[in-house]
Amino acid sequence: MDRDSALLVVDVQQGFLSGPPPAFEGARLLTVISGLQVRARDEGVPVVHVRFDGTNGQLVRAGTPAGEIHPSVAPMPGEHVLPKRSTDAFHETGLDDLLRRLGVARIFVTGCLSELCVDTTCRRALTLGYATTLVADGHTTADIDIAGGVTPRQRIRLVNFTLAQIGTDNRTIAVIPSRRITFA
Repeated sequence: MDRDSALLVVDVQQGFLSGPPPAFEGARLLTVISGLQVRARDEGVPVVHVRFDGTNGQLVRAGTPAGEIHPSVAPMPGEHVLPKRSTDAFHETGLDDLLRRLGVARIFVTGCLSELCVDTTCRRALTLGYATTLVADGHTTADIDIAGGVTPRQRIRLVNFTLAQIGTDNRTIAVIPSRRITFA
């Protein structure tokens, strides 16, 4: 069992996937993450889920269908599910304490939304000292073009590029496609 590593699944919830606006290539994302979950579980690597619990007026709220983790990547019995209220999966969630208690030093980050919670979580993991890998094809954003015609695919590519440039004096964020991920 390789408990040095953990797979982190951030905010892969019904509301983020179905919208409005829906997630860009949501079905592809679910396939990538579920494949990684199978591999992680087979290797004894913890799969940790973080779930955004919004408040009234927000699309994704605790206790609503939109707030539920998508069934195709749902937690298995015994897996940890941590609620959060900010873009940072570590902020006031107990995630850092949990990972340290499990002996995790390396995390593989997947989820929604690329330029918000996924980006923030990767940056925070790095500064907390984790060997951090962003699964390059394991995150997505909302399927809308934003100012200047920036497409979802371009935003995902920008997050991958930007996070690969981020580092400290002794580590960087690795950005690796799912097919090349090895947990050991």
